[in-house]
Amino acid sequence: MRRLGLILLMAPLGLIACGDDGGAGGSGGEGGDGTTSSSKSTTTGSSMTTTGSTTSSTSSTTSSTSTGMSQCGNDMIDADEECDGTDLGGEDCASQGFLSGTLGCNNNCTFDTSDCVNAMCGNDVVEGMEICDGTDLGGQDCTDQGFDAGTLGCLANCSDYDTAGCVSFSCGDGAINGMEQCDGALLNNQTCATQGFDGGTLACAPGTCLFNTAGCLTEQCIDGLDNDADGQVDCADTSCQAECADACATVPTIADPSTVTGNTTGHADDYTTTCADTSGPEVIYQVVASQTGFMHVTLTSDVDLGISAWTGCANVGTVINCEDLDFGAGGVETISFPVTSGQSVHLMVDAFANGVVGPFTLQVQTIPAPVCGDGFAEGGEVCDDGNTTNFDGCNATCTSSCGDATCAVGEDSCSCAADCVDDPNSCSTCQCGGSGGAGNLCYCDDICVTQGDCCANKVAVCGATNQPLQISNNTITAITDNAYNGMLSSMQCVSLPTAAGGNIVSVDSVVLTMAHTWIGDLTVKLVTPGGTAITLLNRPGSNAADTGVDSPAGSSDDLLVGFPITFQTSAAVSAESMGVATGTQICAPLPTGDGICSYAPAADTATPGNFTNLVGQPVNGTWQLCAGDSGGSDVGSIANVVLNFTISG
Repeated sequence: MRRLGLILLMAPLGLIACGDDGGAGGSGGEGGDGTTSSSKSTTTGSSMTTTGSTTSSTSSTTSSTSTGMSQCGNDMIDADEECDGTDLGGEDCASQGFLSGTLGCNNNCTFDTSDCVNAMCGNDVVEGMEICDGTDLGGQDCTDQGFDAGTLGCLANCSDYDTAGCVSFSCGDGAINGMEQCDGALLNNQTCATQGFDGGTLACAPGTCLFNTAGCLTEQCIDGLDNDADGQVDCADTSCQAECADACATVPTIADPSTVTGNTTGHADDYTTTCADTSGPEVIYQVVASQTGFMHVTLTSDVDLGISAWTGCANVGTVINCEDLDFGAGGVETISFPVTSGQSVHLMVDAFANGVVGPFTLQVQTIPAPVCGDGFAEGGEVCDDGNTTNFDGCNATCTSSCGDATCAVGEDSCSCAADCVDDPNSCSTCQCGGSGGAGNLCYCDDICVTQGDCCANKVAVCGATNQPLQISNNTITAITDNAYNGMLSSMQCVSLPTAAGGNIVSVDSVVLTMAHTWIGDLTVKLVTPGGTAITLLNRPGSNAADTGVDSPAGSSDDLLVGFPITFQTSAAVSAESMGVATGTQICAPLPTGDGICSYAPAADTATPGNFTNLVGQPVNGTWQLCAGDSGGSDVGSIANVVLNFTISG
């Protein structure tokens, strides 16, 4: 009954609406014209239109449209929608094939690309997914596309390169094409000179049609040869002008090991080494150490030339080691110094004076460790005369040389009277030869006796029970610059342990091998196993207190590794006078050195003490040789220390 009631209620409403306009026009109504009229009624939420006898109803909203299961406008992508409001499903202009811009969503939930910017093919700018665009080929050419030459273009739709203008050809066809430098005998008017060489013959490599410069030559400027076959040698060649005017302008590199020949003729005199007071024309090489060890350098020449090693070229580097002693036909200069693998060293061959020029041979080789008998005194070696023979000035173990005030094993009164006067080491089969009782272990001929051999005093000397003892350490120890403050803890020390028994009869000598510039900065002390310090050297030339103060400055002379110094009580020259004599290098031969190698210990303002205070003390334990530096800028290191004792048997 309720449904029927509803139908009956709606029917009258429909009848009321039709033709009832509240005014004239209806049939029989006031103001009507007797014709049929229609009425349309619209509301905000819905519209109802009636025309004749047909009635339709459409329901809609201002911002949404219902279609099937989708509802566009709810900011959520439903079925069949590309987007919905702000929900773009992660898409953007680029994903729609555009270059850039802002993607939107239409009211019908389809993408709005009106604010997207598309790549414009034809504007000569590669954009978006374009491979190329007009003249913009992205740096590519025909060779990049696998051709030999030609002109690369771009397709009209910017989708790929246009290779129609590219060509391919074969090397050896008798024509220089594309990337070919040459072809067969055709060199395109090029020569060794145009390729940066001084002379020689340029060729064309078959198969590649590239230049072959193996036959081109470069003048070496140092070796005394006409390398480029132009009739001009070294400094006479125009290509050598810069190098001959300044040896540091162009420095050739040589291998380690290697042997090279050279010539100083025509070279300038710009640099001077530290082991000669004068200099002449020089040439310079660079060499890189092939291993860690000691670099040996041997210079041979018939003219007076010296050799020096530098940390850099002579215009910026400092001298590591140098020698200029021999001169004349067959003169040989040798230097050695410690190096590390990969270390760069400059070697300067320098004439003694202007006008002293000529050819030379230079040999370079780095060895891993010192070898006694190779002619290079280094590391723990006190000497090295090129052999391992005793009684010839340097003993067979390279630990003692005649003149170092130590009569060591391998020396006797016959071979070194200066060191071995009535010394037990001479009590052996006579080294001088000649006559004598064949079973007598201590005899010498008349020549030996006149030179003070022990046989002249064999009862007192040869029957002695005292024994020599030598302790050494060749560990290279750097001395810290300007660190000494008067305390042992501020010094750098080399340890010399010994397990020998017996007491000290005498401290015969302390042999010190070290390299250091400006010896006036140095303080050197010997420390006993019991802690007693004996000052061997205290800033020669300066009377500054033993506290590390820098002023007044002492001697500016230098110590070199090749010239060890000896401290012994009987020496005629005090260590305080070290560096006073002529020359700038301690112990080195004149004129660059003072030739003085033996010194009496001198405490000056430091803690006093001398070797005689140690007599009767046990030798067993760890001795130390300590060095301290009291001034800035000048540095060095201890290379080797040798202690020589006589101890009770």
